[in-house]
Amino acid sequence: MSSESRLQLNSQFSSATVLILGAVVWLLLSPLYGCNRATDPQPTATPTPRSQPADDSGDAAHSTSIEAAPPAHKVANVTDPDDITAEKRQRTLQAIPQWYDLGQFELAKRKLTQLLVANPDDVEVLLWLARIEYAAGRTSEAIEVLSSIPADDPNYGMMTLGTSADWLVKLGRYDEAIRRYSQIVEQDTTITIAHRKLASLLNRLGRRQLATRHLRALCLNGDITQAELASLISRSDASITNTASEEKAGDVPLGEAWFSPVGNARQLASEGRFDEAIDLLIDATTTHDDSNETAGRGAEQSQFPRIDPTAVALLGRLALDQGDAEATTHWRKIANDSQIQFADHWYALARLAMQQQAPVETVAALLCETVTRDPTDWVAFGLLENCMNQLGRPQAEQTFRLRALSIKRSILASNAAASGDIAAIDRLATTLETLGRPLEANAWRMIRQYRGPDKDNHDRVNHAFAELRHQRRELLESGQAFASDAFVLGGYTSAVDAAGLRRFVLRESGFSEDGAPTSLKISARWAANEDDSRLSSPKFTRRASAVGLTFEYHNAHPRKERDLQIYEQFGGAVAALDYDRNGHIDYYFVQSAGTPQRSAGALPNVLHSQYDHQFRDVTEPATADDRGYGLGVGVGDLNQDGFDDLIVGNFGQNTVLINQGDGTFKRANGGNVWQSNAWTSAAAVADFNNDGIPDVMEVNYLDDPAVFEVPPRNEHGRFSVFRGPESYRPAVDRMLLQQPDQSWNEKPLTSQAEAAPGLGVVVANFDSAAGNECFVANDTRPNNLWINENDRWTDVAKLRGCAYSSRGGSGASMGIAAADFDHNGQLDLHVTNFYNEPVHFYQQSDKQTFVDSAIAVNLYNDSMPVLGFGTAAIDFENDGNLDLAVLNGHIEDLRFRDAPFKMKPQLFSQRAGRFQMQSAAVVSKDATNYFDAATLGRALIRTDWNRDGRVDLLATHLDQPVELLENQTANSGNWLQCELVGINCERTAVGAVITVQTELGTQQQWLDSGDGYSCSDERIAFFGLADSQQIEQISVQWPDGTSDQLSSLPVNQRVLIVQGQPPHVYERE
Repeated sequence: MSSESRLQLNSQFSSATVLILGAVVWLLLSPLYGCNRATDPQPTATPTPRSQPADDSGDAAHSTSIEAAPPAHKVANVTDPDDITAEKRQRTLQAIPQWYDLGQFELAKRKLTQLLVANPDDVEVLLWLARIEYAAGRTSEAIEVLSSIPADDPNYGMMTLGTSADWLVKLGRYDEAIRRYSQIVEQDTTITIAHRKLASLLNRLGRRQLATRHLRALCLNGDITQAELASLISRSDASITNTASEEKAGDVPLGEAWFSPVGNARQLASEGRFDEAIDLLIDATTTHDDSNETAGRGAEQSQFPRIDPTAVALLGRLALDQGDAEATTHWRKIANDSQIQFADHWYALARLAMQQQAPVETVAALLCETVTRDPTDWVAFGLLENCMNQLGRPQAEQTFRLRALSIKRSILASNAAASGDIAAIDRLATTLETLGRPLEANAWRMIRQYRGPDKDNHDRVNHAFAELRHQRRELLESGQAFASDAFVLGGYTSAVDAAGLRRFVLRESGFSEDGAPTSLKISARWAANEDDSRLSSPKFTRRASAVGLTFEYHNAHPRKERDLQIYEQFGGAVAALDYDRNGHIDYYFVQSAGTPQRSAGALPNVLHSQYDHQFRDVTEPATADDRGYGLGVGVGDLNQDGFDDLIVGNFGQNTVLINQGDGTFKRANGGNVWQSNAWTSAAAVADFNNDGIPDVMEVNYLDDPAVFEVPPRNEHGRFSVFRGPESYRPAVDRMLLQQPDQSWNEKPLTSQAEAAPGLGVVVANFDSAAGNECFVANDTRPNNLWINENDRWTDVAKLRGCAYSSRGGSGASMGIAAADFDHNGQLDLHVTNFYNEPVHFYQQSDKQTFVDSAIAVNLYNDSMPVLGFGTAAIDFENDGNLDLAVLNGHIEDLRFRDAPFKMKPQLFSQRAGRFQMQSAAVVSKDATNYFDAATLGRALIRTDWNRDGRVDLLATHLDQPVELLENQTANSGNWLQCELVGINCERTAVGAVITVQTELGTQQQWLDSGDGYSCSDERIAFFGLADSQQIEQISVQWPDGTSDQLSSLPVNQRVLIVQGQPPHVYERE
């Protein structure tokens, strides 16, 4: 048996194979059928010739070159039919094999032609003539000879159809081959070899949905290989399934595997090379006047239609997923009724409807059409989950969420099974049953028996096979071998006419170049200034140990790196503040070093104060210690005295440290409002009700005592279960509103039923109107965007497009970088995500709606193989375009499951609206490169610790001390830094928007709070100005709605802007 482990499911088991019971044995076809592209087909049971057939060039390996001629059976009469006797016919047929073996094809052809003059319908003569023509290198003529044999001939009809189809494949005339193979299965659906040929060919053509019909037929007929079963797992992915002859010949090189641009495009898309796939499909769907045929396969060209409907459907899907306006416009022009049968077409329509902000019912109806055509499309199910959430259909939402999750699990299990993981087959079979695919599950369990540890125990395996065969018969009799449409939709029915919607969506699209973002639409003047030849590679130097930053986070005491309780996975927080107002930035680090149940950890939080470019631990004299199980931190001037205060978010009671202005802190009482025992992951200080007094947004993760339960261990001492946040009760987020007397009013933002495990938070002015909004990144649940509507806080994330992943579902949102990446005057969001999930890149339009453009801006591929935590938007070369830094690392050591544990951090440079991952030239005293070393990264802040105008980074980790990454990028541009102080608004001015105008264009920065994952940035607005020599104007929109304008300021300065007063320029150090 081959490595494909073909299952023939209806018979008795033997140690060598699993035989087939009752299957049709295609004996007449077997000597002829099943040839591959490099092997001579044999139309009759004669000895294998010594020569190999040549292509249609006319050269045969053992024959004289002969000119192409019309089909022999159509040559003019050269012999009197009366001269052809039965005896002469018999002598000629007896001599043909010898002439054939000797390569005397011209002689053999002449003699066979003479016989056909007497009887043009002599099937045996026609078969020999076809073989002679093929061996002589005239494949097209050979096919025409076979075509003269009726397809319904009881003895040779199917054989000639199969042989001619094989030869058509060799010539690249695939559609003709498909028609002939299809004639075979239409006559007899149990002929598995034809289904197998069709599935293989259609897969190589990229027509996956059509191939699936024949793969399912193989499953129903009980003759299917593991590769063919795997091909059913995800129908939109590229897949190759081989026929028996192809297995014998060996694997086809991947570059030669695809017979059409569609197959190649699917492969490119599966590798994340979306732009290449789209370009290929645009070319394939652009008509050319010179030829309909595909060049490059010999004298006989492929006869595809001018526009392949599968190519059009796939182009629509990729173009709209990618946010490629040009490709979408092209697709819109060629989309028509020929693509209605394809799931990709309906998916593209759903994406288009979402882009048009069509009613949710419309999008849901189009997605239902998608999944009934392809019930393996986990992205479509994830988007349906989103729709059901917005429609208030919780049961359907749960159904579709589980569908998407189960499909992803089946893909992972199938991949593991292909690598020899026997246990993965068990997981896969169980998952397929939950997806309503019991016949496939049954077939996988057959493979499990053949490959499992008991495979040599014939009694046990025979018993198992008997049970599986019995289950299979019951499934076939029940008619429930595969999921029905009703099962796929989980009981949800749409009252909307999908066909009518399709016409409406296409008609209303009115697509233009700006209809979808192709990338970040950078201001033309900034883009024109972007000169790659001038810019140097980023360079960051490790400086923490050299300048005295020695803090090391401990998730327990002693520190643990594997078998972590869920609260031990997240790391400690970091905040930047000038606590003593000496003009130098200081850093506060949050520690755990114990367990949440204990009142005090073994190690303190640490305050590092800077003086003369060195840091020293002043925790004790500053009375800044806290011994809770710390995870989050917030910075703000709670009492408006001009000195930054601290909020420490613990698992349990939080701590408020009020800066006394004399170098010390004092714990605030705060009453019962701070007595909550929830797990606080983040805190942001800002004015939420426009009264000029700072309030607090408290983001909480879990509120469930079950998190303290220790999971069971396996025989190796490792946890056997790793529970995520979905296994526990989430905590409710709170808004704490401060009153003039410094008391606090608690305002829960949701009910317990609507609570979500929150991690990251950013508070800023998201909509240009006065006042703050709040974005919360939730783990495994939809994100929140809270806005204040008449003193009522409302979550609008779903309405505005930043609640979900572009790939459907909620994702595991963690870190946040908020900035105007595309210079359109709106705040965008980069949100990190879990391993094997892409980041979210929520790009905001001037209508305050978001589109997840992770694919379009080139972040999709690089974010998939990592688990992201902290992220920061920085302009590391000060060219005016914001770049990205990301810390990565898994939450558990799962290397025994082939998942990476420690992961490299990433640095992305923005060029022309797309991000490219950099290999940073990081230098340190021990010559290590921070961005080339895998670690368990967690919180990340931006800061200019040495005030040289280049933005630095400070990173915390789960496995090593903190690291200060000093930006030493050479040839960086000019810069400006703005520090704000509010007078009529809250003093730290969170919610202010600063606009800087230079000769190169306009930039905007937002003064925000929260700053992402377990951190608080240095509260400075950093501007990279490239080659600008003068600042024409600075405009500040303050949180209270007032504004100030400042003119004619020098570059390369830090400016203090006090509301309503002239600016103060700091002296350079």
